Amino acid sequence: MKQRIRQFSVAVVVSFSLVALSLGCCQNAVWAFDPTHKLLNGELHKYTTKNGVHYAHWQKHPAILQQYLDSLATLSADQYAAMSPQDKAALWLNAYCALTIKVILDHYPIDGTKAYYPNNSIRQIPNCWESDFINVAGRKLNLWQMYHDVIRKDIKDIRTHFGIFCGANGCTTLREAYTGPKLDDQLDDAMHTYLADERNVDVDRVNKKIYVCQVFKWFPLDFASDAGFQKFPFPPPTDDEIVLAYLSTHGSIDVQRALAGVRNRSEFKVIYRDFDWSLNDVDGPPPHMPPGGAEPPAEKPRQNAESLNESLDESTEKPGFSALPSSSIAVDLL
Repeated sequence: MKQRIRQFSVAVVVSFSLVALSLGCCQNAVWAFDPTHKLLNGELHKYTTKNGVHYAHWQKHPAILQQYLDSLATLSADQYAAMSPQDKAALWLNAYCALTIKVILDHYPIDGTKAYYPNNSIRQIPNCWESDFINVAGRKLNLWQMYHDVIRKDIKDIRTHFGIFCGANGCTTLREAYTGPKLDDQLDDAMHTYLADERNVDVDRVNKKIYVCQVFKWFPLDFASDAGFQKFPFPPPTDDEIVLAYLSTHGSIDVQRALAGVRNRSEFKVIYRDFDWSLNDVDGPPPHMPPGGAEPPAEKPRQNAESLNESLDESTEKPGFSALPSSSIAVDLL
C-alpha cells in the first residue's frame, strides 16, 4: 500500500512539473508570423474603444503584444518579397501601431513638461520615434524609419495618412488589425471617417474658409498626385492649392459642394488647425499644457517642383495603390 502511495505521489509531482514546464515554454515561445495578424487583432479588440485606448489595463498584460512584435522577426526577406502589396502594407501599418503602443506602455502614465505638447502626449517621451527598434522581415527599424522610409516611400497610399495609429487624439484609433484582403475597404473607411470629422476638415461657406488638420501642412506634396498634379506647372501650385484640389474630390460631400459652388477654389482660405497630440487614453486624467511658451521645432523646407516632377517620373503604379511622389519633406511628425 505504501509503495502504491509513493508511486502515485511521484506521478503527481512529475505531472505538475511537466505542466509547469509546458506553461513556461508557451510563455517564452516565439510565435511564427501570421498574415492575419490575429494576435494584434485580439489585443485591439480587448483594449481599444471608439474613444481611445485602455492603456492602464493593457500595461498590466503586455505579453501578447510583445509576442506579436517578436513574431514579425520570424518573417524572412524571401517570404516578404512574395507577399502581395496589400499584405505588405497591412504588415507595416500593424507593425507601426504595435510598436507605438509598446513605446507608450513602457512610459505610461506619461506626464511630461515640454511646453508645446500636452503633458500626456507621446511627444513627451524622449526620442519616441527613434529609440525603439523592431525586426521585420530582416530589417531593423524604428518608428521614424517605418513611417517615412517604408509607409510613405514604398507603400505610397495617401490613405495611410488617415489610417495610421500614432497614439494621439489627432490620429485614428485602430479598432482592428489591418489585413491584406480587407485593406482597401479598411483604408477607405479610415479616410472617409477622418475627412468627415469636422475636427479635421471643416468648411465655413459664408466667410470662405476651410479649416484642415496639420497633416495637410506637414505633407502637402504627398497629396499632389491624388489632387490631380501628375506634373507640376511652373510656377508650381501652392500648398493651399494642392489641399483645395484634393478636398474638392476626396473631402466630405459638404466640403465638395462648397468648393464646387465657387468660380475659383482659391477664393477659399485654408487655415491649418493645431494637431491634437494629447494621448488617446480613456483611463487617465484629462491632459493639460505644461507652463511655458516655447514653440515646437521648425519644419524643414518642402521639396521643390523640379525634384517633385522627377519623383513623379520615377514612380510606378502598384496594384491597389496610388503612385504618389516620395516627398523629401522631413518634418518633426511621425
